[in-house]
Amino acid sequence: MKLEIVLKPANDGHVSVACPNFPGCDTEGASVEEALEAMADKIADSVAENIRVNIKESLRKLSKNASINGPINAPVLMATLPISLN
Repeated sequence: MKLEIVLKPANDGHVSVACPNFPGCDTEGASVEEALEAMADKIADSVAENIRVNIKESLRKLSKNASINGPINAPVLMATLPISLN
């Protein structure tokens, strides 16, 4: 994945930064470095939340499927979970 980063001056002398790949991850900083550091944190948080949501949904589906099929009698239940970063 390639990230598109848009830097521009903010009205108060700060630097505004946006990443169209991650809508809502706009931020700013007192310098370019500070703005980009804040953006890195926002993107990392967004990706982590997407992963968390996808894992929880996949585990809910696994739980439903396991319940439908009755009690688990095998010593190990293995499943492959589809996880998306989008």
